[in-house]
Amino acid sequence: MCFYGREELLDEMPPFMGGGVDMISSVTFEESTWAKLPHKFEAGTPAIAQAIGLGAAIEYVNNLGLDAIGAHEADLLNYVTQQLASMEGLRIIGTAPGKGERRVLRARLRPSP
Repeated sequence: MCFYGREELLDEMPPFMGGGVDMISSVTFEESTWAKLPHKFEAGTPAIAQAIGLGAAIEYVNNLGLDAIGAHEADLLNYVTQQLASMEGLRIIGTAPGKGERRVLRARLRPSP
């Protein structure tokens, strides 16, 4: 959302939405003080759940180990290549296996008559 207005008018206006961390400068039992522009109008909380999920994903990958993940990818590529090789009308064009490279399988399926 884009919000535009003259600074002197925006300073006088209260926020039209509430919530979040950055829009409030201070809070007491008696009053709240809004943050300076533009933060005063930026309601919402940070992406906390996403940050926690990213941390869990990084921990999961670190626990598995990149070498184990790479070996599993190579096994999958070999399995898929063997399975697709017997498929009629499918031509395997190439793969890109190897350390540090993406493991990709490229194929072409001949159109059926």
